[in-house]
Amino acid sequence: KDKVSNYKPVCSLSPISKIIEKVIYNRIILFLDRYEIISNTQFGFRKNMGSETARLNYIEFLKNELTNYKYIISMLLDHSKAFYVIDHKILEMNSNIKGSGENFWNFS
Repeated sequence: KDKVSNYKPVCSLSPISKIIEKVIYNRIILFLDRYEIISNTQFGFRKNMGSETARLNYIEFLKNELTNYKYIISMLLDHSKAFYVIDHKILEMNSNIKGSGENFWNFS
């Protein structure tokens, strides 16, 4: 308990790396919001769009559909590890197709 070397840091990034990460994150979010690339029903990592908002949105949808006597089919998928295997060259190519172009990847 007395040795500092027994403890690992919570984050292995240097302070400047954390700042750069935050700048890049904010730039990506602004870009995605400005060009409406992500659907308004995308939840999880966007501000004020967490899992609770997703549940409320889904419950509201179910209530509306059932009120109108419509059939509902739901498919729930777990994509929690989806980005562990993504090919970043494909991701970059895909973003260029979506219209981000070269400027998006130029952080200077």
